[in-house]
Amino acid sequence: TNVTNLQTASLLELSTTLRTAGRAGYVFDWYGSTNFKFAAIDVATQQVLIGHRTAAGWFVDAVASRALNATTDYTLGVTVRGASVSVTLNGQATIGFVYNAVAADGRFGLFAKGAAGASFDAVTVKTNDPSVPAQQTAATTADVVRTEASISAVQMQPLLAEALRRWSLVEDAS
Repeated sequence: TNVTNLQTASLLELSTTLRTAGRAGYVFDWYGSTNFKFAAIDVATQQVLIGHRTAAGWFVDAVASRALNATTDYTLGVTVRGASVSVTLNGQATIGFVYNAVAADGRFGLFAKGAAGASFDAVTVKTNDPSVPAQQTAATTADVVRTEASISAVQMQPLLAEALRRWSLVEDAS
């Protein structure tokens, strides 16, 4: 089954262990490179963020200050249900926000912003969406590792170059 969007009443739970010196986390309710929402940690500003991206730029909708370190692994959890978004950091409730529209029906994924990049481990995605077959309702790091292990560094180079090219088309110079 190729599920491209979750139903509006679906629960979406995202969790990952990440490390970054910049801004990294999850995008959700994604409809294009300048039309999505995000939840992230920003080590440079020492903040946990919920925000959105439009053609006009990046906007922060909710923020919580936290002591963050570029050499530390953090477990970031994001739960989206209806218009409500909740974020945990290392298992502790950290921040929440309610949008004026459903936030679970767009696409979702990982992101990193800034020259520092990020590393992601232990990525978990869960949903109760009935259109997702039971065997696919939870993807774990083991699933991701099998996929990544089959791609060599040589094969990865053109993919990385294309990703950078696409981001350069929608990102400003900063």
